[in-house]
Amino acid sequence: MSIWSERRTSSQVCQELEISPTLLGQWQNLAIEGMLKALDPKKKDPLPPLNHRLSRLIEKKLAGPNDRLEKRLKTLQQPAG
Repeated sequence: MSIWSERRTSSQVCQELEISPTLLGQWQNLAIEGMLKALDPKKKDPLPPLNHRLSRLIEKKLAGPNDRLEKRLKTLQQPAG
């Protein structure tokens, strides 16, 4: 970033990090590719699939009503007597 903001030259960064200009160029290319990929909504990697057991648990929770929650809701809705 300091090179892109012109605070330091690439040769200064190479000397500081003790790397070759070729390696610095590769790192810059990887950084630019990563930033562009992150900003492009069309090229996002798909999410990894959930494992079978977790999928079943989620489906079970979404499919059926929660009995304890239903009972608690009914209790709260009853008029105080």
